[in-house]
Amino acid sequence: MEKPSYTLSELCICAASEAWRDGGEVLATGIGLIPRLAASLAKMTHSPELMMTDGEAYLVSEPVPVGPRDNYQPKIEGYMNYSRVFLNIGIGHRHAMTGPVQMDKYGQTNISFIGDNHLSPKAQLLGA
Repeated sequence: MEKPSYTLSELCICAASEAWRDGGEVLATGIGLIPRLAASLAKMTHSPELMMTDGEAYLVSEPVPVGPRDNYQPKIEGYMNYSRVFLNIGIGHRHAMTGPVQMDKYGQTNISFIGDNHLSPKAQLLGA
């Protein structure tokens, strides 16, 4: 059998991008690297109507690159303060996807904390 020309991560990004197909004008929030890249792929291909932010307070017309940005300047379309985010949530116009921070060899995921003790973690995460 021939080895695929794509990685498992690339397959996950493509599959996850489909979650935004035909969603209309919604605020796409990808939390974690694979969901973020999936939302970006969706906006750049099959769902250009998606609304995306720069991660802070502005709506952007194209996804903001991951990693070092050198002199990159986001292409700003408008302002997206917290009240507008909550308005989108309230009317069902936000689609968020979260990936785990850690995954073990059994597929068990962690979104809660990093460290040996949940009472004094090295890092507190999104989860419970």
